[in-house]
Amino acid sequence: MTGRPPALVLGGSSNALAVVRSLGRDGIRVSHSGPTGSSAAHSKHCYASFPIRDRDRVQEGWKELLLGADSSPLDGAVLLACDDHAIEFLANCRDELSARYILDDSVPELMLAMLDKAKSMELAAKAGIPVPARWEVNSRDDLARVLHEFVYPVIVKPIHSHRFQSVLGKGGRKFLVADTEDQLKAHFDTMIEHGLSAICLLYTSDAADDVSTV
Repeated sequence: MTGRPPALVLGGSSNALAVVRSLGRDGIRVSHSGPTGSSAAHSKHCYASFPIRDRDRVQEGWKELLLGADSSPLDGAVLLACDDHAIEFLANCRDELSARYILDDSVPELMLAMLDKAKSMELAAKAGIPVPARWEVNSRDDLARVLHEFVYPVIVKPIHSHRFQSVLGKGGRKFLVADTEDQLKAHFDTMIEHGLSAICLLYTSDAADDVSTV
């Protein structure tokens, strides 16, 4: 051991594996916690694995792991977020976690705003960064009020990509495209069924490039 604190990597996929390998090769005792089956957990550099078996309740699993009665062996570890679920968890539980663990130097409100696509675009616009024309839609009534403003196709972008991908994001997709009004309504019915909010963007090549990266 080097005297440096251990690290616990939360979530992620190939990026988490890269972090585990890098820290492990540097002599740091690094562990991983995330949904069952993570490649990072199987690295020879991973000191210990703490799998979360219910991937739909991963943040609740981390709260129990790190703040529950049996979490004392992990006290003092550096917590590293490798996906949106982990970023959201660390931001929401920062006060409790910072009393027992080492966290990155970040502002929780800004981290949560980064995960919220509507707030991200709002902040970008205020900073003078060009963003696509957009409409935030949280209900069928919201959609009905703005339907007349759309020219198809329209991108339906979930406010929170990680929540969308947990239930509808098969294959890594981050948004839906509606070519007609009926298709747009169907997409929103699906979103509402799963408790998701969204923004609508007029489909252009620039808009598609923008939303595929956030």
